[in-house]
Amino acid sequence: SSEAQRADPSDAHPTSSSLDLVFLDLETTGLSAERDRVVEVALFAPKTGLRWTRLVDPERPIPYRAREVTGLTDDIIAASGCGNFASIAEDIVSFVKEAVESGARGPTLVAHNARFDARFLAAEFTRCGAELPESWRFYDSLELARGVLGKGPNAPRSFGLQSLNQHFGLPEPSREHRAMDDVDVLARVFGRLVSGMAPGALERAVNVGAFGARAAAGGTARPTAEARRRRERSLRPSPSGARLPDHLGGGRDPLSGGAA
Repeated sequence: SSEAQRADPSDAHPTSSSLDLVFLDLETTGLSAERDRVVEVALFAPKTGLRWTRLVDPERPIPYRAREVTGLTDDIIAASGCGNFASIAEDIVSFVKEAVESGARGPTLVAHNARFDARFLAAEFTRCGAELPESWRFYDSLELARGVLGKGPNAPRSFGLQSLNQHFGLPEPSREHRAMDDVDVLARVFGRLVSGMAPGALERAVNVGAFGARAAAGGTARPTAEARRRRERSLRPSPSGARLPDHLGGGRDPLSGGAA
């Protein structure tokens, strides 16, 4: 089915922020967006509670290393009956359009090491004879984590998603390196990262740190040093401990809607 699934009502969130976030994770056959292919996609929009995941036929054998990391095999892909990326590209665009509200800035796709996921998406869309929608922008939760936690005495041992999950004492996923499980972890970790930020701070950080479809395809350089400094300033915790709206993690689990 290409229809998006809505999360349980307990996952519903208020919609008081100006940001339309969509958490994204891809599983791939390797590390090169030019040579390798996407094998699984997962998306979750906290405002609407919509989530969407699909296996993807990479149209080539899955290498041993990718099988070891994801647990996905050629047999699993074949048994699923899934199509290639071209068969779901339009569904991805439709999901993002349906899952977010009509914000002036468009949707912000959040991924851990976002340039990796964005490059793969851009390459797959190009192979389909399409382009990423111009309204999309991408934001890197890895850089957010480094900005929020990187210089403190209690910084995590690494900034990988699973390490951050352990750092915050969050539930372990049932499976690592499957797209929807990683999206669930990402949403919870993101909620903790932003929970001490003043209202409006995340919006400012995203406006400084996000990059668009052209950059995702390799068309522009990384943010300038001044842009990075502005982003770091915007990530400083609020002295008063003010929190963001609940659906962005203001003291709540962004998946369950309950107290963190």
